[in-house]
Amino acid sequence: AIILERFSSVEQEILDAVINGNTVSNIKSIIYKCDNSIHHTGYPEKDEKSTPSYIQYRHITSKLSFNIPPHSLVNVHLFPDLKCYWNKCNFCGINQKYHFNNPNEIIGLFEMQMGSLQKLIDSDISYIWFIDEAIHPNLLKKLASYLIQKGAKIRWQVRSRIEPELLYDNLPELLAESGLRELRLGLESGSKSVLKKMNKFDDAFSYELVDELCKRYSSLGISLHFPMIIGFPGETNIELMETYELLGRLREQYPLTTFNINIFGLDVSSKIFYDWAKFNIQSISFPCLPTYYLGNILTWYDSSVNYDELYIKRDNFMREQLYPWMPSRTLTPPHILYRLSETIRNTLIWKDNLIENYSNFNYYITGDLTIFYDKQKSLNYIYSWNSHHYMLGNEIVIILLDLFRKPNTINVVIEELKKHSSFKYTKKDFEELVNRLVFYRYLFKVTDERR
Repeated sequence: AIILERFSSVEQEILDAVINGNTVSNIKSIIYKCDNSIHHTGYPEKDEKSTPSYIQYRHITSKLSFNIPPHSLVNVHLFPDLKCYWNKCNFCGINQKYHFNNPNEIIGLFEMQMGSLQKLIDSDISYIWFIDEAIHPNLLKKLASYLIQKGAKIRWQVRSRIEPELLYDNLPELLAESGLRELRLGLESGSKSVLKKMNKFDDAFSYELVDELCKRYSSLGISLHFPMIIGFPGETNIELMETYELLGRLREQYPLTTFNINIFGLDVSSKIFYDWAKFNIQSISFPCLPTYYLGNILTWYDSSVNYDELYIKRDNFMREQLYPWMPSRTLTPPHILYRLSETIRNTLIWKDNLIENYSNFNYYITGDLTIFYDKQKSLNYIYSWNSHHYMLGNEIVIILLDLFRKPNTINVVIEELKKHSSFKYTKKDFEELVNRLVFYRYLFKVTDERR
């Protein structure tokens, strides 16, 4: 069975039906297959009460290798009943999948959800990642005030929209005091003409507002993060370059600002899908009969879009602006690295520590290794992009790796290492170190002398 919408009772009802051998036909909000037919059970009636906030806890672990214990961070859908309050973007299909409308009393919803927040404040939770689509600035103000009032020591991330209201009534200062560390704002493009095709903003939008938001929030230690879209149907190369130029300038002026770049996908629930020819799309294709398609994104064709070029330029730009310490030959592309970091919510954690540690690290690249030097701890962090292992090491490890940058024998390297080390290191220590580096694929044995 596939659950269509998140209702608190559905998962438990399915579980009970499976355990007891009962039918699922009377469980609402699912699609299931039976007798070679696909059945849709419809949706439950929405009552007047607010749906409780959805809280996803992580597994508790006793492993000491985690700097941040997984169970100290939770994903929270604070207002499950709320769609994005804009809900007009032509490319977005997320909100179109809801079958209910936003309630009339938006502000009143906050009071109903306070129990969920209080539960987290009273626990040992340190980080909250709010997964709501876009929380209005008025609700953000109430949320920040509540966290301050309760003395919550929580760091959090949230999504909203680029609005002048984000600068009103000392809201940035209030959010900073309450523990906000990352504010995600869908900017999508650096081209006004593309934004107009997207129907992303109203007439009050300006890139000057984006600058002001970056300036104000960065000064308070809050990182603004901008999801972007390239390859939008009909986008010209000039419009694409406007996006790259804007992001490059924002990164230079406001180093706390980050972004991710997505290549446009045609969502079957979006307004573009229902009028795709109007948006310069020449054809679309389903992987199966449309009646049986349960996915979100379709293949589409526009002769002006060169996907190979988009992928290459996107990753080169993200590496240059966000991850200059990534070797160019890594198998993990920069956009995947970002996606993985966001999935484990690590972007919130490193941004919480960014201001303190920003000036403590130097880095350099050697081959397929990235080496970070922590000046405060006099320690090197060495990451292999071949094996995806990392290790900690002192200057001896760095000298050893440098000596092996070209094929060399163990004996020659050990003799050289003796010149740089104190008496506490023996030949056996060096041999063990080399063997460990080979085992973890930082070094490779070479038998052909010509190499």
